[in-house]
Amino acid sequence: MLGEAKDLSTTSSPSVGEFLEVYRELSRWAEAIVCITLSSDLGMEFDSALSASEMMMGDLPVRVVDSRTLTMPQGFIALEAARAAAEGASLPQVVRRVEALIPRVNVIATVDTLEYLRRWGGRIGGAAALLGSLFKVKPIVYVPTEKGALDLLGQASH
Repeated sequence: MLGEAKDLSTTSSPSVGEFLEVYRELSRWAEAIVCITLSSDLGMEFDSALSASEMMMGDLPVRVVDSRTLTMPQGFIALEAARAAAEGASLPQVVRRVEALIPRVNVIATVDTLEYLRRWGGRIGGAAALLGSLFKVKPIVYVPTEKGALDLLGQASH
């Protein structure tokens, strides 16, 4: 479908207001919130979540954690937070467990074409996408948590 689409779907980070709305809804029954966001180097989600958390001061403790990653590793981090909370860990203990896990998860993926990375917010330049296409190179990309941004790990040929 991507190959046939004229317009590539886009993503946007939730606004401060959207985070605030969720925080307020959760404050009805939660004792505290740990919000684990997409890497701050890949979007504005962390900044919006943090701004909203500052607006909650006094209402409910909210800790915003930059996962330094995305996709499944971010999910693994969220699951660790849920396990810690279910075991009765305090807010600082949950955050410490999450922060200890972050350096241990990374995203490694291959994509069929560089074109969508080029079209999706200029993650790579047009020349790199063209060269990759001409030489039928499948890039292997990763998001190392120490960096928190998309990087090229290597390439595989078709």
